Amino acid sequence: MSQATPLGQVPILEIDGKRYTQTMPICRYLGRLLKIDGKDMLEDMAIDSAVEIIWDILKIAYERAMGGGNEEKKKQLLDKLHEQMPVLLGKFEEDTKKNGFIATNKLSWADLVFLCGYEDMENLLAGENPFAKYPHLQKLKNKLLENKNIKEYLLKRPTNTMMTAYNLKNDLK
Repeated sequence: MSQATPLGQVPILEIDGKRYTQTMPICRYLGRLLKIDGKDMLEDMAIDSAVEIIWDILKIAYERAMGGGNEEKKKQLLDKLHEQMPVLLGKFEEDTKKNGFIATNKLSWADLVFLCGYEDMENLLAGENPFAKYPHLQKLKNKLLENKNIKEYLLKRPTNTMMTAYNLKNDLK
């Protein structure tokens, strides 16, 4: 794979034979291309901030999941998650209640990152139901799942064999 990628890592986005790397630049590019970015620089900053907060939570959860046999480290990371999630998810809950979406008052690529993060967190914290206390975030998830394009994608995407506890596809109506 490393020969096919500029830095030997994924994701990559190939356009006109040129390969681009790194998740956030690819997401920003696609957000602009699909017109699900901000209407101005301040909205773009709100979207970027929301995405970075989601990544902050996910990084801790992934580090815990990939932590191998170090149970003390896993416990510390879980404690850190339980400390930070109410603050960060509480902010999203408040914003979503006010605006209907994570970062702005319309669908943005931050909402798509949230949807992916929702699924990942449900898998990484299987059995904890980390979003149970956040009805507006659950409402947003359901609204996103009603989107024709998202629904179509979820129905066609390959099964992720690493994340088996929860699948957004099961929540489609």
